[in-house]
Amino acid sequence: MPTIFVGIFQHISGADEVTGWLGRDIGLKSHRQPHVGAAKSPMVKKVAFASLFTLAIALLCAAVNAQQFPIMDRIADKVIQKYQTSTCEQLWQERAQKGKAPKPQMEQEALQMLKSDPQMRSAFIAKVAAPIANKMFECGMIP
Repeated sequence: MPTIFVGIFQHISGADEVTGWLGRDIGLKSHRQPHVGAAKSPMVKKVAFASLFTLAIALLCAAVNAQQFPIMDRIADKVIQKYQTSTCEQLWQERAQKGKAPKPQMEQEALQMLKSDPQMRSAFIAKVAAPIANKMFECGMIP
């Protein structure tokens, strides 16, 4: 039996000897150490702990970032929803009417808030840029 098959058989079965079809010894013995359980290995424990620690830090950062600008998050969600639910025709009409009508007071306050806080503005743009650009591309508003 070729050596590679012996290794595969031993790995699958955990056997130290490989026996023939009738159960008799065919003389191939393993030179490997017995398999040590993965849970008992100190290196595996260290890697598992590091992975869990990294995951916990990532989740904590995500939670803090999500709670950093709750008002901005609601505004961004409304903007995204507006673009996702609007038809291309509606967006083209709004673009044609831009500048003709005064902006609502609430919209002016939101824009002022974004202008005055660079971190909030950056978070807002990061959240809305992809959905808006995608819709504008679908509607032929950008190349």
